[in-house]
Amino acid sequence: MKGAVAVRKLAWFAVFFAAAALLILLLSEESKAWLWALPFISCAVFGLTFLLRRQDKPLTGILRMALLGFGVGCLYVLLWNQMIQQELSPLLDSEKTVEAVVLEDSSDTEYGIKTDIRIGRLRCTLYSNGVTTLEAGQRISVRAAFMSTLEKTKSDYYLSLGVPLFGYAKEEPVILGKASAYWRFIPARIGAFLRQRISKIFDRNSAAFLLAVLTGDRSKLKQDIWFSTMLRSSGVAHCVAVSGMHLSFLVMFLYVLLGRGRLSACVCIPVT
Repeated sequence: MKGAVAVRKLAWFAVFFAAAALLILLLSEESKAWLWALPFISCAVFGLTFLLRRQDKPLTGILRMALLGFGVGCLYVLLWNQMIQQELSPLLDSEKTVEAVVLEDSSDTEYGIKTDIRIGRLRCTLYSNGVTTLEAGQRISVRAAFMSTLEKTKSDYYLSLGVPLFGYAKEEPVILGKASAYWRFIPARIGAFLRQRISKIFDRNSAAFLLAVLTGDRSKLKQDIWFSTMLRSSGVAHCVAVSGMHLSFLVMFLYVLLGRGRLSACVCIPVT
């Protein structure tokens, strides 16, 4: 019972956090200045809820979580936008040499070699036509022309993934060495190892399917139009999207090993 109540409260927090993000997204740039007051107003009303009568406790709990979610949502999105814009503005529509950290191993696409990198706090998708393949955790220097993903695609899809910038390399990237705190890239290195082994062991169709299911890499699946069409026609295309189904498999496996209890929760949350 207590667990169900906690989940409901968390749901209210999530709903109002999302509502705050949506509000900021829909409003024009000119009207966003006054939004900085909303987190403080939410905190003030949150404090006033402690003066309510005890018999209204269930409703008060929901109200508190809603106010907290809305206030935190506004503050998070506003701070994120401000930090991103400060670093994004000098790079937009310019050609510069920058230092970056490679987040994912390079992959071949129809637009060239694609590499996800981070420049400061900015996540950027870099495209190059050379032969240098990069690995997660490397520090590189590259001269590239940069463009907003929003302007290039006329869509906020990439922005919703936290990628505000496209880069188009003008020269071969230069590898400078390993990034600091290299241990953070161990999951990416494991993923790269799995992709290499799967591609080597299995035939093309099986490898494309297993890569999508196990690592979330659907690039080879999209290249095979016949196979991807068959997946959609048979109604099992959802299996290759990393979704709640995959998370439920993972969580149930951990529950079988650890049992249902606090230990499982403490393990499942960071693993997920």
